[in-house]
Amino acid sequence: MRVAKDRTLEAARQRLDRALDRLEKVAGLLSGRRQTVAPAEVAALKAERDRLQAKLKEIEQSYAELQKVTRLVAGRLDGAIGRVRGLTQG
Repeated sequence: MRVAKDRTLEAARQRLDRALDRLEKVAGLLSGRRQTVAPAEVAALKAERDRLQAKLKEIEQSYAELQKVTRLVAGRLDGAIGRVRGLTQG
């Protein structure tokens, strides 16, 4: 499950990077190049960036929650293993 979340997080970061690259391209075009960019394209890119940032934040929060659960489960498993060892050795 962690691997899937890591892949999802990485995929979101890659989409965010691509959106930022496109925004930088648009910024470069607007800052003096002769080509023009349609305002609708700029707005669409900004909307995509905002959506990707929100998704990335959501994924990072989910990841943090999974880390907490993993630590809790690991602690409970360690305790159970210790009790079983105590019973088998005692």
